[in-house]
Amino acid sequence: MTLDDLYALSELRAGIPLPTDETTARIRRRVEHGRRPRRRRGALVAVAAAALVAAGGTIAAVEVTPWWQSGSPPVDPEAVALVARDNLPADVRVSEARTVAESGDAALVAVPLDQSGYCLIPTLDGNGSLGAQCEYQVADPASGDDDRTESVAARSAWLVYGRITDPRAASIDLGPLTVPLGTGGFFLAEVPKADWTSLDGTANPGRILASDGSTLRSGCVNWGSAPAARGAGSDVLLFSNGSGPCRPQSFVPPEPELAHARKVVELTLSASVSVFAAGDTVAIWVAPSSTDGFCDYVSWADPASHPTPGGDAMPGGGACGTTDPPRSSPGHPFTDVSMDVSGGGLVQGYVAPSSGISRVVLTSAKGATTLPFAGGWFLGQLPPGAAAGHLPEGGPFVLVGYDAAGREVTRFDLDAMHDQATPH
Repeated sequence: MTLDDLYALSELRAGIPLPTDETTARIRRRVEHGRRPRRRRGALVAVAAAALVAAGGTIAAVEVTPWWQSGSPPVDPEAVALVARDNLPADVRVSEARTVAESGDAALVAVPLDQSGYCLIPTLDGNGSLGAQCEYQVADPASGDDDRTESVAARSAWLVYGRITDPRAASIDLGPLTVPLGTGGFFLAEVPKADWTSLDGTANPGRILASDGSTLRSGCVNWGSAPAARGAGSDVLLFSNGSGPCRPQSFVPPEPELAHARKVVELTLSASVSVFAAGDTVAIWVAPSSTDGFCDYVSWADPASHPTPGGDAMPGGGACGTTDPPRSSPGHPFTDVSMDVSGGGLVQGYVAPSSGISRVVLTSAKGATTLPFAGGWFLGQLPPGAAAGHLPEGGPFVLVGYDAAGREVTRFDLDAMHDQATPH
């Protein structure tokens, strides 16, 4: 089971939580009436790397000693805690996070989740810029149903990583290379640079191997995009079980066409959030996407005066879909609503013009605040001081839409949205 399965009506959207003064972690949970494709921005963390994994690993101990009792603690536990607090499910056990695999300048951190699940955080060159992946449970280790295998290309490296839960498994045969599994079935390897061109966008048969070299399962290895190729930076499923045709599959995420972006609504922040500082003026921007769709994202109201680390086009998070503007369902004027679970986080969304709403107010036990509203878009900020995984004190928080005559049109309960988006 994946995050996508459990967040049935919501999506995780995050900024870039490198543990520096420039950036802080954030998460958005979006409830939509009718899903649309999005550019996902995973949880990130900075962890120092160490030595190359030795060849020929041991049998994965999924059902014996828990893997977190023998692995090395992460080099930067505060960075892992930052990601877990704002970007991973609330029931991850941060104190038991472990560095479970290393290869050159790359490292893989695993964090236990609930009773048998886990989250993976790959890191490279001391920076966590490659996302985070979670599985909520391991119900049948030998089947591979709860394995997590990923291929992702960065600017300077191409990593394959994941976990094979079958306790009999000793390695994963990817064709051009075979990667040993460590304790718990975790693995990490860098694709040799000499193979980048030949493997880019290809697929080939692969196997899960026992310690004696026998095949436990066969399947298809999907390599995805090589560094610098179109689609690089997007995780793809590395290994899938089955004996059918093995064909390459990849996903090229849409990007906003910044030259045609327009600013729709602004807000001056009362508290720091994500890459933004208190006192900064931020804005919702909308732009056509590179795939003939539509993107909305948060950035500074004057982006030219705030260059972002790595040239990130959407420093505060964003999404790209298929319609401009977002469509709402009958009876649901509020659509495309998202918010940070962290205190001081942003609340934003779109209101269908047909609703007659001309003013949006954020209400709580402490009063009501009229939000900046223009072109159907609104942007606000929650109070600071939230506990991990929870909304700030002072709720319930409710968005209320009013028409031009001051009559209430509809309400949108942010506490209910957060509760719906949080796994239980």
